[in-house]
Amino acid sequence: GILSTQGEKISFVMFRRVISRSAASVSFVARAGGRLDAVVASARSEVASRAEACERIRSGAVLVNGIRREKKSFAVPPGAIVELLPHEPRTLRSLSLQDHEEVEQLRDLNPPLQVLYEDKHIIMVNKPPGLLSHPSGHERNRSVAHSLVLHHGVNYETWNSDEYSYFRSGIVHRLDRDTSGVMVAGKTRNAAKQLAESFAERNVSKSYVALCAGKAPPLSHVDVFMGRDRAHRGRMKVIGELRERGRVFTRERSGGTTERDSKFAKRSISHLHRIASNDVLSLVYCVLETGRTHQIRLHCQHAGIPVIGDPIYGIEAVNAAVDVHRQLLHAWRLAVVHPVRDEVVNVVSTDVPADMGSLMTESGFTAEAVLEFEKTRFRDLSASE
Repeated sequence: GILSTQGEKISFVMFRRVISRSAASVSFVARAGGRLDAVVASARSEVASRAEACERIRSGAVLVNGIRREKKSFAVPPGAIVELLPHEPRTLRSLSLQDHEEVEQLRDLNPPLQVLYEDKHIIMVNKPPGLLSHPSGHERNRSVAHSLVLHHGVNYETWNSDEYSYFRSGIVHRLDRDTSGVMVAGKTRNAAKQLAESFAERNVSKSYVALCAGKAPPLSHVDVFMGRDRAHRGRMKVIGELRERGRVFTRERSGGTTERDSKFAKRSISHLHRIASNDVLSLVYCVLETGRTHQIRLHCQHAGIPVIGDPIYGIEAVNAAVDVHRQLLHAWRLAVVHPVRDEVVNVVSTDVPADMGSLMTESGFTAEAVLEFEKTRFRDLSASE
């Protein structure tokens, strides 16, 4: 769609149809239809993320064919007119945090984060393990988002539709609670919107380091369709793989999956490089082309080298033997296009958590080995271009 302003009118052009409204609202045609939250989120010039779309819907700021719809799962018929009414995001101050004592309690729960890069538009931090990226209905008072607002000057604007959560504060991607490493957030609403678009368009580079059980092969390319395991809440599973038949690639379902599983599966691609190994475990450098929930953890399991300590996809006996109680997975490097300066900001976090660093040292693995591997890899990539 294209958003243009003409005097007191705004025209939103989508799929060659134009709807004009006053400047107080924006309307567009949902040509293909679909879930209301997905349709609203497609209006990228007005809505920064799927979470913001959900918040707008919940607050009653969305009309479909003139009727207010407050369920995000509402099925929008093809060709329906969707109108976005004026909407003010919730703020930290508006969510009963005016009380000084309450704010101080939150400060105590959410200490400052290690800052890896910061300017007036974005901030990149080193997330410790055991911390949520943003609040959830089960844990409302402690997260990366809280620390960004309370200590690092990030705007109070919310990005979460969950009425039990305070805010997302410009966070545009997530790490699992027990995964550590680099995260980026927008310090302004516009910066966060631009970053969200970069992640949606896969215009970012993400690399992780993991300690895995067993001796990993030099290189594993994992290209599978994955989706939620409906038999085990909180798990993901491989639904199918791409198979070449002649010149045509088709998706084949794995055993035990259903048509419903296949319908909601998403393609996921990772490249797993062995940096070092011994008879017990391997230091693996993971490069992602996609960013699915639990992607690296599931892909490592699928490749036969589950992440050490992983309570879901790991090997219980191995986890017990090394006495590790979380997945030893660290977001090592993140490169993003700066939302204002149009240049790449490339940040690395060599400061791995103590539990992971201790096991690396015992195994003879070092952070310097990872950096040396990157130099060789980047040099080879440059030579091949």
